[in-house]
Amino acid sequence: MVLNKMMKSETAVSEILGYITVLGIMLIAISVIVVSGYPAIENIQDTAHQENIRQSFVVMSSSFDKLFEGTAPSKSVEMKLYDSEVAIRGSSYINITSTTSDGPEHYERQLRMVEINYRDNSLAYENTGVWEKDGYGNTQMISSPNFVLTDDSMIIPVMLFTGTQSISGQSVIRIVAESGSRSVIVHQDVSSVSITLVSEYYRGWARYFEDEIGMSVAEDSENESVYAYIGDLDDIDVYILYIPNRLAIEQ
Repeated sequence: MVLNKMMKSETAVSEILGYITVLGIMLIAISVIVVSGYPAIENIQDTAHQENIRQSFVVMSSSFDKLFEGTAPSKSVEMKLYDSEVAIRGSSYINITSTTSDGPEHYERQLRMVEINYRDNSLAYENTGVWEKDGYGNTQMISSPNFVLTDDSMIIPVMLFTGTQSISGQSVIRIVAESGSRSVIVHQDVSSVSITLVSEYYRGWARYFEDEIGMSVAEDSENESVYAYIGDLDDIDVYILYIPNRLAIEQ
């Protein structure tokens, strides 16, 4: 008799339905939070990883400046890949023409770079500067190269990298640079200088030459190059610092 009353009672059914309803609402809320929140969390992680990579390249630039200055025979820098790829690659080169009192003086060398690709972005250390490019080709300078222009002289770095290694994954790697035989080429009594630089990051180079050095620039998107020119120089001396380096990537 009591069992029959309990089975016919609507109170127990109401409690069970209420519990199921609350549980269902909680599950739906959790699902919505997970579905909408996970991409946001992933985006935050990607941004943090990209910033860490960017800072690693800034550290690389600061460290490899010692090779440019000639104060260290070798330098190395560590960085975490975060599911990206780093490589020693490229076909960039620089062509320099100085107009002197004795006529034009020419100098041309290959450069190459250390580059890392993470998602749709890429960063490169090329000729003492750090450059970043997004998937649309927009390029910005992260760390400025070591060009110098004063009233009586101009310093142009030419840093060559040899090596063809590449590593991808999530591990911590070390990039080691060993400096080779340096040389300095001097062009004296220079009244104008033109620089043609071929690089996948030519747009960043163009803004650097124009904004930082004060040169007139022309971009060639078809050949991925920039032409930079400065005239009316007061018979200055141009110093071209050639620094060859052998690079290796170690895990």
